[in-house]
Amino acid sequence: MMSRVLHAHRVRPSFVLVALLAAAAIPLVFGSGLINAVGIPQACLHLVRLCTATLARIDAPLHASANLLLGLGLGYAAVRRLVLARRAVHAFRSATIRPAHAGDPVFELSQRLGIHDRLRIICNEVPNPAFTKGIFYPTVYIADALQRSLSSLELEAVLLHERAHVRARHPFRVAAATLAADVFFWLPLLRAQTAAACASFEFEADDRARVVGDLVLASAILKVAEAARGEFVPAVAFANRGVLTERVERLLGTETAPPVRATRGVLLSSAAAIALAWSLGFTASVAHAANGPASGLDCPHAAMHDASHNHQHQ
Repeated sequence: MMSRVLHAHRVRPSFVLVALLAAAAIPLVFGSGLINAVGIPQACLHLVRLCTATLARIDAPLHASANLLLGLGLGYAAVRRLVLARRAVHAFRSATIRPAHAGDPVFELSQRLGIHDRLRIICNEVPNPAFTKGIFYPTVYIADALQRSLSSLELEAVLLHERAHVRARHPFRVAAATLAADVFFWLPLLRAQTAAACASFEFEADDRARVVGDLVLASAILKVAEAARGEFVPAVAFANRGVLTERVERLLGTETAPPVRATRGVLLSSAAAIALAWSLGFTASVAHAANGPASGLDCPHAAMHDASHNHQHQ
């Protein structure tokens, strides 16, 4: 029964992330194709021209603002990636890292779990004593002091959790989701769903490690969190403080309801942003379809005033 409850609480926001990006991008990328596919009757093209010419004048500042926001988003995402990379390099620069060998508490356990080739031991102090790092080749890192302070079952819980991150390629998925949230920072719901996605990855990994027992896993989470000195990014950390309380409550069966991650304001502002994207995209698409060379609207009266031009075709 507890397994069913925990499974029901697990969030699956990946489809929402894709849907939000698609909703914002479809009119800007495929708008002209959709308009041409639908087709505009020749008799309506002149009226459409008048309407879209007016809308184009109104939307011109919005188009410039949208381009500015996109540029700012790309710039912010690039700077943030550089900052995160620099932080990771700085943390690893002073770290002594080695493969697991005989005599390590994790040696035989990692071989039994099939992650020995992806396991590294950090011999000195690090901000987070257990994490999975690597976008294209996920690798599990665990502090030497931590592996010697946990019980055998707690250590197995940590490795099972991190193995789930490796097999599901969670570091890559977290990096992709956070990159999209940074680029499209004007879409608040995307950032909220990114946080929900990261939380769901932790819940999913916890579910893979629950075979050792819920209390054992909860104890391991708390011990690793106590040993951690801060977030180690970019990485998927075992003791992610953002969802630490929720993870322990799920395991102890004290969580009463799944957390609400999207407020009404976030939903409304995101809906407005998507509506604006659709408005800008289809205004430009309709204007191109009505006024472009492919429309067949090579009218000899084009130099006339709009009202006179429209009268010539009545």
